[in-house]
Amino acid sequence: MDYFAGNVFYPNITSSPASLPGPTTDTWGNVLINGNIASKDIDMNNFNIINANTITPIAGNDLNIVVSGNGSTHITQSSTGGASQPILEIENTNAGANGSQMDFYKNSSSPAIDDTIGAISLYANNASATKVEYARISGTQRQITAGSENGSISVFCCSNSPTPTEMIRFNGDGQTGTGSIDTYKPFNISTNTIIGSSGSINLVSGLFTSILNATNLRIQDTTTTTTQTQISKTALTVAILGINTVYGSTSIITTGSTNLAITNTSFAINLTSNGINLNAGASPISITQTVATATQLTTNQSGHKFYPDYVLDNQGLNTVVAPNPSIINERLTIINYGLTQNNVWAPYGDSQGNGVNFIFRDSQARVWVANDTGNINIRDDTLNSPDLQTIQVGGGNSQVYVIYEASNYVYIGGNFSNVSGNAQLQYSISRFDISSFPYSFSPLYGGSPLREGVQGDVYAIADIGSGNLIIGGNFTLLSDSTACNYICIITGAQSSPSSQTFAEYAGGTNGSINALLLDVSYNYLWVGGAFTSVQGGAFTRNYCSAYHVINNTWDEVATNLLNNFVNCITLTNFGQIFLAGDFPALTSGQNYNTYIDRTNPAVWNDTNLGGVPQFSQRNLATYDGSNMAVFNSGGVWVNTSQLVWVFIENPTTAVVPATGTPLCITIWSGLWKVGLSTTAKVYSHIILPDSCNFTGNFKYGVGVHTTATLTNENTSQQFIGDPTCAFWIPIGTPICSFS
Repeated sequence: MDYFAGNVFYPNITSSPASLPGPTTDTWGNVLINGNIASKDIDMNNFNIINANTITPIAGNDLNIVVSGNGSTHITQSSTGGASQPILEIENTNAGANGSQMDFYKNSSSPAIDDTIGAISLYANNASATKVEYARISGTQRQITAGSENGSISVFCCSNSPTPTEMIRFNGDGQTGTGSIDTYKPFNISTNTIIGSSGSINLVSGLFTSILNATNLRIQDTTTTTTQTQISKTALTVAILGINTVYGSTSIITTGSTNLAITNTSFAINLTSNGINLNAGASPISITQTVATATQLTTNQSGHKFYPDYVLDNQGLNTVVAPNPSIINERLTIINYGLTQNNVWAPYGDSQGNGVNFIFRDSQARVWVANDTGNINIRDDTLNSPDLQTIQVGGGNSQVYVIYEASNYVYIGGNFSNVSGNAQLQYSISRFDISSFPYSFSPLYGGSPLREGVQGDVYAIADIGSGNLIIGGNFTLLSDSTACNYICIITGAQSSPSSQTFAEYAGGTNGSINALLLDVSYNYLWVGGAFTSVQGGAFTRNYCSAYHVINNTWDEVATNLLNNFVNCITLTNFGQIFLAGDFPALTSGQNYNTYIDRTNPAVWNDTNLGGVPQFSQRNLATYDGSNMAVFNSGGVWVNTSQLVWVFIENPTTAVVPATGTPLCITIWSGLWKVGLSTTAKVYSHIILPDSCNFTGNFKYGVGVHTTATLTNENTSQQFIGDPTCAFWIPIGTPICSFS
């Protein structure tokens, strides 16, 4: 191919030479042609064709104009233009049915959804002589899957902006799934007529606006003049909102999340028909009326009036408030469906002063409650005031952490140095004789040199028989500073004062002891805590060991798999010992708790107590001889068989919630009791009856009452509002009781 430099003039190009005559150069210019271009391939770069009459491709071939790089093809018209002098005319002289066609072909090797295929843009200068795209017609690929192709044509126009926005889209991939015409601006019908060729016309909500320009908006089926819906504008606001609003010959149907509102604030709205049906489906039909003394619905039938019916069910609660009547003769129906949750926690007895460290019920049916100020309140088992007896510990931290009974003595352990002001010092362990009341202080001390307890905390106590007592906790010295590592035996603990001896038990442990349990059936003293070795470091025992009191051996528990603190140990009624604490699951099973075989401490089993938080406190498991209960920050679980647990809620989520960290759990009178660190009252688990109290204002007979009680589940009672709208009067003989 030859190149043309400068301005080269040819009158006609009609033959097909290999090249056009002229100089060859890399400097581009113009080719001036006054005539025709026929049957010739020409590469053009800044190539202006001037005054050519026709461009004819070689017979049987296409005429290809290739614009490469960032170039473009410009056609400039300096004449009048307009319809009489169009800048471009495409003429088809074929005598057949096919006419001229212009193709926009996006020849992409990697097509994608929402690719623009082609566009025709309309530009003009604005008032500032700036070239602005005022309108555009654009084609887009909406779906490119072979066999399921969808496309769209969109019309864009400037609307108060120099940037065109989409006004309407002919969408092959529309909302209906079969194509749609999507509008993005209000639809203004200047002819005031929408005609459907067949069937109904559906007006779909969105940006669709109907404009009333006449007195009436008439929606009519053109096949007949009698089937129509007519809505008058005069003195009436009509709002028809929703998705898929359908106008039929006898109904206006709205669907979706919006409402159909017919509003007239000045006059009545009359609906006249042979019959009017109100069908709200699952939704209520609401009638709002501001005058409280009038009936809300009336009929022309003599003596017939309609009054509102207020239905009040207990919704699973045992106390419900009934409001006063809103109009005269209003009807009230109260319904007791029973309780959703009749396992509840409630404050038990009177305040114990502060948070509760420990609760203990002795063999004389008296309850000892140790609070966090060092007081022990002894009361009857209702825990109501007054205190039958009060014990106060002092010195040290002035705390009691554990209370234990053995052979007419109740032992208290904690961190203190004196009890109720007695001269005899008692270091973290003491006792009371309960053979008569009031209970008498009976101190523990003896030996030479004199020993009166331990230096530190006592967390656990166990009677191992023969009048001897084991105490465990966080201490390493006796009161006289003799070494005693975390576990101590008090010999003669059930003897008279001053005859006791204190000594380290079985070589001690290397960490604190949080729980002790003697299983007399198998001669094991179960010891749990924060230790990893026993007997002066002679044996590795991780956090728990079963000491055989006959063989004097520290036996492994769960083959030493425990790897964090054990804080709770209790018996069960199915041949297992229950351990709980901070330890994760053994090789499998649940976190923080496990069963251990009473006869073989090396054997462990899954408890099936899943999803519970850690047992990071002591004294959170107890056993009453038939049922075991455990309590942690998640709530209380009760167990009667090896793998079956029943959850009985959490006192901290009760109707009157307790607060604080759970510290202890016990049972008496068939009810579980718990203590928490910052709650002054003991909380008790209560199984509520199915009765429900409806509180309000009731009249029956000559009395005025504030409570109507339905005792049985699935019962109801009706009332009618009195003439003053202040009381409810029962209809018929009431089945509820009043108080």
